[in-house]
Amino acid sequence: MLFLTKDRTLAIPLLEGLLKYWPFANCVKETLFLTELQEVLEVCEVEKVEHLIPRLFKRIVKSIGGDHLQVADRAMCFFENDYFLNILKTYKDKTFPMLVPVIVHLAENHWHKILQESLIALKTILKEIDPYAFEDALKMKPEQQKQFRVKQELAEREDFDTKWDKLNVQ
Repeated sequence: MLFLTKDRTLAIPLLEGLLKYWPFANCVKETLFLTELQEVLEVCEVEKVEHLIPRLFKRIVKSIGGDHLQVADRAMCFFENDYFLNILKTYKDKTFPMLVPVIVHLAENHWHKILQESLIALKTILKEIDPYAFEDALKMKPEQQKQFRVKQELAEREDFDTKWDKLNVQ
């Protein structure tokens, strides 16, 4: 992380790389990736992270909802970080619809009691950040959630197409 403190412009490409090469099948590596992801996020400027928000939060939600306790616990540590909470507040229109339904479901149904208590505390934190956005995210009907996901996937597709076009120009 020392090189990132000297040249912060490297943080965004590093975040993109971490999200691109995520170790799905190896829980130890996934825990390490989550740790690195959190450290790199602290160096980034909030405005420059916007295009990564859907992929970033999708990955964090999958890690929290995953089967491995250490990975879920490590992903929960993101919410103890003030910088991460600032990103969450800044982009709550994008993050809450992804995050709130999963957190509420897991707070009620998670198999590990200690993690379930942490999820209940996280649910309270999310409510305190913006009660209206929290309630709106909970009230989203399944078809609205599907439309939200489709919009996110279209935005990701446009991002990939833009990158592909840049490669073709070279």
